[in-house]
Amino acid sequence: MKRPRLAAAVAAVLGCALVSACSGGGSGGTAPSATAGGTRPAFTTVTPGVLTIATEVGNPGWMDGTDPEHLTGGVEYRMALQLAQDWGIPKVVFRNVSFTPLVSGTVTGYDLGLMTIFKTAAREQVNRYSDCYYPAITGALVRKDVTLATAADAKKLRWGYVTGGYAGLIMQKLAPATTAKSYQDGPTEYAALQSGQLDAVMDDLSSLAGRSQQAGFENTRVAAVIEGKDVPIPCSAARLPENAPAANVAAVNAELAALKPQIDGWVHQYLSPLGDDPAKYPTITVG
Repeated sequence: MKRPRLAAAVAAVLGCALVSACSGGGSGGTAPSATAGGTRPAFTTVTPGVLTIATEVGNPGWMDGTDPEHLTGGVEYRMALQLAQDWGIPKVVFRNVSFTPLVSGTVTGYDLGLMTIFKTAAREQVNRYSDCYYPAITGALVRKDVTLATAADAKKLRWGYVTGGYAGLIMQKLAPATTAKSYQDGPTEYAALQSGQLDAVMDDLSSLAGRSQQAGFENTRVAAVIEGKDVPIPCSAARLPENAPAANVAAVNAELAALKPQIDGWVHQYLSPLGDDPAKYPTITVG
């Protein structure tokens, strides 16, 4: 059974996905949509005829593949392709970027950031975000010889997290005995865990579950869901550049509302086999 707080977060996200007014957005022109049977707000791309996606390649279940030219699947990969099709954009280009520069606004020249990015009030002050499309639960990936069952256990560990990520807020509540190390992207923090520099990594649960099943991660396991006391549970949303037109936000929100059944199907196809269900793990609350 899901913890009440997690269940409430999931319900809130699913509710937002069904109505396009959850995060607002301006109005713009319309263009025929392949799946709507009518019209939806048009999306204007940075490069005509090309939808440019900023992402992290190799994020299991979300953006599967070895490089931007050889992607094989994943929830956000399928989302990008479907968005382009519905907007009548003939080409999709994926750019492999680091998480911290993307959310801080230093990455430019793209249309959408799809990287299981947590939508927070602070980030909305400097970036544009779509409505929610996935409840963003935080988890802990540890080496198999590491004990993590309580908040007291958590305080003893050497932690890693991504700079600018939601895990940093929980890490402040945890205040581990050894100062946690921050990294600019997921691959770097996971490499530190594999090499023994860290005992545990705090990140999005779905990403952790996927990593734990990749080659080279046989000595790791997802140990728990981690919550910070008085830290709200966020959601994953598409990030748009700060100067993106309001019509683009409206276009993304309209698509997310219409694509809800497909997104649910992709989650079941790509994430469920990886063990992303928070009910499978104990919940540790810190702070």
